[in-house]
Amino acid sequence: MLAQTIADGQTGHARLPGKHGAPPTAYASVIVVLPDRPRQLAQLFADVGDAGINLEDLRIEHAVGAQVGLAELMVLPAALEPLQEALTAAGWRLHS
Repeated sequence: MLAQTIADGQTGHARLPGKHGAPPTAYASVIVVLPDRPRQLAQLFADVGDAGINLEDLRIEHAVGAQVGLAELMVLPAALEPLQEALTAAGWRLHS
């Protein structure tokens, strides 16, 4: 019973459309250490845009009391290396 429920859920998940109704796409992710200061997220977005890379999705994690957050940037796999290079060149610290 449980195995069938899990299989049904996986089948349903596979039918969910991706971005703009396209088939689901696998993304690559870069995790950036985000200092807890004003305008840092805006600067990160500007640096991604300046690199000419389209951000497909984003997750942000910020622990209470921490002086940094983590921004997980999802991009198409072909954009992974150029994004890592651009962010490193712009002075961002990447989390491995």
